[in-house]
Formats: sequence, structure tokens, C-alpha cells
Amino acid sequence: MTDRTIAEVASPTTLWPKEVGSWVARYRKEHATDQDIQKASESA
Repeated sequence: MTDRTIAEVASPTTLWPKEVGSWVARYRKEHATDQDIQKASESA
């Protein structure tokens, strides 16, 4: 992953940041490891 924000990725295209953000969230959910899930539950 890079250090660019979702808005920076979406801006040079015709994509909306919210649309790109939903893709990122879906990717993270689909590719989450057990460790990622545990971290998320601990921080909630």
C-alpha cells in the first residue's frame, strides 16, 4: 500500500472519493487476517 489518501487516488480520475473508499473497505474486509480482525475488535 502507498501513503496516498483515497481523495488523492480519486482526484485525477472521474471517481468519487466515497466510491473508492467503499472499494477499499470491501477489499480490506475480504482480505483481513485473523490478526486484523482481533486488532479491530480490541480498538472498538
